[in-house]
Amino acid sequence: MLLLTHTYLTDGTRIFCRDMSGEIIFRLIEKYKLTSIFMAPIYTYSLTNVKNPEKYNTSSLRCILTGGTSISSEQFKRLDNLFENADIIFGYGMSEIGMLSVFNPEIDNYFIKTKVVDFHTDKLLGPNEKGEIRVKSEALMKGYYNQGVLIVLKTGDNGYYDEDKCIYEMFKYQSWHIVPSSIEAVILEHPAVKEVVVFGILRREEGDVPATCIVLKDDFNVDKEEIEKFVEEKVSDKENLRGGIIFSNNLPRTPSGKLMRMEMQNIVIKSM
Repeated sequence: MLLLTHTYLTDGTRIFCRDMSGEIIFRLIEKYKLTSIFMAPIYTYSLTNVKNPEKYNTSSLRCILTGGTSISSEQFKRLDNLFENADIIFGYGMSEIGMLSVFNPEIDNYFIKTKVVDFHTDKLLGPNEKGEIRVKSEALMKGYYNQGVLIVLKTGDNGYYDEDKCIYEMFKYQSWHIVPSSIEAVILEHPAVKEVVVFGILRREEGDVPATCIVLKDDFNVDKEEIEKFVEEKVSDKENLRGGIIFSNNLPRTPSGKLMRMEMQNIVIKSM
């Protein structure tokens, strides 16, 4: 919605593309002199896999905005090297509220308010306390169809904020804060992995242990042991997948494409 509004205000033009293959995107950049692109991280791989990309003129491109799921640091660097004139921006946001990550808590507090509450009691939590991230804003959508007016958005995301009011999506294993998107970014580097979601599985003595659900690419066949070893070689001990690995045909998403981490976690817990 923010991008759509910005397009109208600047008298710009939006191009919608049903085919997100890399060659098609490069042709569109060259033909229409695109200045910015908004795409899910999974589609960025179609760009970096294009052979001989230098044959296309992409000098007009100034920004690639991505988010909704994780992107690895390696893929981020590939994009940055591929499009030298463009800024690569990764953001946390939702269709219901826009891009939460780009607001400044010091000067935009009148416009958007965030808080973290206990999942079970709705108790307001302080800095570095884990709970559900909730958002209130004048820009918040009016509500869902047949579900009444929306006053505060319950994101369903586990997180906390620090003393500098920066928001983090995480869970806690023993005394360690685990950022699921960091582990997801590592798993996405495996050539057989198409999509992934990481979440915590509660163990009484340890807290939430990292677990994952993975969608494999077509024509790939790997086992859990291979994924476990791949991850162990690239992360710290506390980030190892102690909660297990589950393979799935698809992952639950919102209509806008955002992974529903809590719903996937609940599905896995109920199946155990």
